[in-house]
Formats: sequence, structure tokens, C-alpha cells
Amino acid sequence: MTIGNAKKFIDQAQVDDDLRRTLNGAETFTELTDRLETLGMTFSAFDFEEAFNNKLVSCQFQEQADQLQELKMWWQMLHSYLGAGEVLSCASSGSCGSSGGCGSCGG
Repeated sequence: MTIGNAKKFIDQAQVDDDLRRTLNGAETFTELTDRLETLGMTFSAFDFEEAFNNKLVSCQFQEQADQLQELKMWWQMLHSYLGAGEVLSCASSGSCGSSGGCGSCGG
């Protein structure tokens, strides 16, 4: 799991309707993470947040920042719909890096 994978995911999810459709088709959080793993995009919630923040500060225009915020909102809603709970829960086993709130790993 890496921040690089999360950046790759963010970049691709912003332009790839098929990727979003594939992830939206997941019926469980485990299925979602399995689909990401198959695509070589395994990352933790901490990695996603770091990648998101890194990309947000590099936005030159408000429109870019708005599009990035919309992607994050979609990702959070997908997590919530699949019962993943708080977005700072692990995308897979291991420590997600959250400070005292992850129900999956205890991080």
C-alpha cells in the first residue's frame, strides 16, 4: 500500500468512467478492496488522504480543486454505502495510520 497507488487511483478515477462504474458495482467493502487490488491500486485510507491533500495543494485553479473535492465526496459516499464506516478505516489489513479511530486495525 502506497501513497503512489492512491495518487494513481485519484488520477485515473477522475477521468475513467469504467473504473468508477466497476467500483460502484461492488456490493461489499471487501469486494471493493479486491477490485482495487486486481487493478494494482491497493492503498490505505491514510494513503488516500495524503495523496488527496498533496494533489489539492497543487491545484492551480478552483475548478481543479472542486473536481478533486467531488471525487473525494464520491469515494466517501461509496465507503459509507458499503458499510466501511469512517473513511479512515483500513482499505485492507494493517495499520491505516489514523490517530485513534480506525475500527479495522485499531490505528
